[in-house]
Amino acid sequence: MRIKFMLKLIFSILLLVGLIVEAESSKLDYYSDAKAKEKLDIEAKLNEIPNKSFRNEYYSHVDKLKTNKVFLMDLGSGLIIFSLCILLILFWSKINRIENLRGIKTFREKIFIFLSPIVWLCIIPGTIWYYSFRGARGDYPWFSDSIAIPIFYTTIAVFIGLVFLIIFLFIATRGSVYPAYLFIKPKHYNFTILTQEIFWGILLLINFICLVGFITDGDHFSIPINLFFTYLILILRAGQINRFNTKLDYSS
Repeated sequence: MRIKFMLKLIFSILLLVGLIVEAESSKLDYYSDAKAKEKLDIEAKLNEIPNKSFRNEYYSHVDKLKTNKVFLMDLGSGLIIFSLCILLILFWSKINRIENLRGIKTFREKIFIFLSPIVWLCIIPGTIWYYSFRGARGDYPWFSDSIAIPIFYTTIAVFIGLVFLIIFLFIATRGSVYPAYLFIKPKHYNFTILTQEIFWGILLLINFICLVGFITDGDHFSIPINLFFTYLILILRAGQINRFNTKLDYSS
């Protein structure tokens, strides 16, 4: 079965869906009643420094006036970027049949250890773009907190996360045998291997849930970053399983 053709077809259709959704969003106004929204903004400016009660009331009224424009815009762009990323991978890869999946080999250890922190730090420009784009689009009222605040805290979180990532990579690659087949199977299962498979499976599931969130939210930079870390998780798993299989070969 030519899996590459089928996948290209599926993600080309998904790309088309994203373009259609994006086009539909451009036909909508941000608010169902622009005059009512303008009136709310005038009232907000008259308050100069709106108190918490007024802010809550303002947000409540604005939410009722919002159309699906922003949701469709974010979803459409998310689907477009996700589909393009996968299509680029498919065009670059030499996988044509399901059988070819077994022959995919991982990068060598030093390559992905070097790349991972760099890709992780790309979250920072992604965050700046995320909040700047939404601020320019008018997602936040003039009296809301500055976008510099979430950007600042996210940047700190990224640098703290970088430390944990490096530690995790050191532990996860300890004793691993590379290069390995990406979708390698254990020669037999025991408690240790089952535990590892569950651990890597949980990480993949969490990563997938995050990916869905990034797509629906139109978080442009986070989508390719997430796909990279999906590959990274598979690489780390492959190295550990290959280590287990190599030990069995030596002991037999």
